Amino acid sequence: MPARSKAAPKPEKNKSLEQWIWDAACSIRGAKDAPKYKDFILPLIFTKRLCDVFDDELNRIAAEVGSRKNAFQLAKRDHKLVRFFLPLEPADPEQPVWSVNLKVPYLVN
Repeated sequence: MPARSKAAPKPEKNKSLEQWIWDAACSIRGAKDAPKYKDFILPLIFTKRLCDVFDDELNRIAAEVGSRKNAFQLAKRDHKLVRFFLPLEPADPEQPVWSVNLKVPYLVN
């Protein structure tokens, strides 16, 4: 039998979504310890989800009143129109709430 040569492993063509996300997290994380990384990323994921749900609520109202600008104004005046109110409004009301430059205190050194 011929001896096997140890070639460098070929990059995986079909990585799972989980593997892609893990690799991205590792490249962003840098030298930060993986278990501690959750202290940074989970609050961001939660905040993103809150912004997305608030956007969905605003879009629902906008469909009834004609524009997101009017939807923002109505939600500011009556917080009961939405499941929860976020006091974030992008300069362009058509942009998602997430686009507002958040200053998250636990991420600022």
